[in-house]
Amino acid sequence: MTYLKLHDNPRARDHATKALEMDSSSVKAYFRRGQANLNMGEAEFAEKDFQICLDLDHNNKAAKLQLQRCGLQIKANKQKEKKLYSGMFDKFARQDRAYSITTL
Repeated sequence: MTYLKLHDNPRARDHATKALEMDSSSVKAYFRRGQANLNMGEAEFAEKDFQICLDLDHNNKAAKLQLQRCGLQIKANKQKEKKLYSGMFDKFARQDRAYSITTL
């Protein structure tokens, strides 16, 4: 938790992973690793960790909340990616049209 408070997310993730190697049913370790992953923009990995938290502890309200945050982040990332690629493909299509007109 100290590394999370210091915003040293890679270290927090690594330590949580080590804790899971010692105790694979540690809800707290999955939660901390999920937090670190989410803070680093890796919402898909965080989502898996928070889901495991809920599988181990169905009443974990904090994990439910974080799982919702992951879903929103994943959705936002997909929209951003879609916008990026659609603009890229539109640009290539315009360039292709311009090239075909100049070669005629």
